[in-house]
Amino acid sequence: MFTSGQAKIHQGLLREGYELISEALNLLNNVYGALHPEIAACVRLLSRLNYIMGDYQEALLYQQRAVLMSERVLGIDHPNTITEYVSDNRGGRKIALCE
Repeated sequence: MFTSGQAKIHQGLLREGYELISEALNLLNNVYGALHPEIAACVRLLSRLNYIMGDYQEALLYQQRAVLMSERVLGIDHPNTITEYVSDNRGGRKIALCE
């Protein structure tokens, strides 16, 4: 589902991609539990999609969740965690859409 969601996003079908990524997140939570690198990837992508679609509040919530999850799963000095810090909106600036 995650891959299908990404394909929809690449086709410009953001809402459909968002729904597939959300379903993938639910499935991954059921399979892996609350903390897993693939879950962090889903949460990160949902944050970016919310930002692109103009739902900044929801984007911020997902981004903060991605930061915390990345810290716990990958460690504080992992490149993905550092990217999450850069993308975080706690400083009052817009979320950076970087990889």
